[in-house]
Amino acid sequence: MEKISLRPKLLEFNQDDPARVTHFLVFADGDDLSTVGFLNSDNLDISSNSLMVQNDRSNARIWRYDHDTRVWKVVATVNDRREESSGIVGASKWFGDGTWLLDVRARGRYESRRLKGALLLKREAGQLLLMNIPEP
Repeated sequence: MEKISLRPKLLEFNQDDPARVTHFLVFADGDDLSTVGFLNSDNLDISSNSLMVQNDRSNARIWRYDHDTRVWKVVATVNDRREESSGIVGASKWFGDGTWLLDVRARGRYESRRLKGALLLKREAGQLLLMNIPEP
């Protein structure tokens, strides 16, 4: 996996014209599997030690980028291909270093179904998870 530093400024504005960007760096290209290993990731959060990126394709993997080692690593995955994780939020402030909140949606598994007129209302099964990834 490519090693990319987070230390440079990702976005720098022109001092004379703040509406003008003078420097822009793409940290990880989510459109190219050969660059990072995930595609079209849509959820992320950052801590002082790592960047967490959630990919809801390919068994719903959660990737961790370590700021110090500059290495990407899969730290969690959903076991059932029909399920996906969605949303990841740092929870260290409330639960201690290295904790994250995320949910798993169980596609095709319903807690309830009912008709309301011509509409079929479905409530999918799912879980809210508290995940701990020990920080170095």
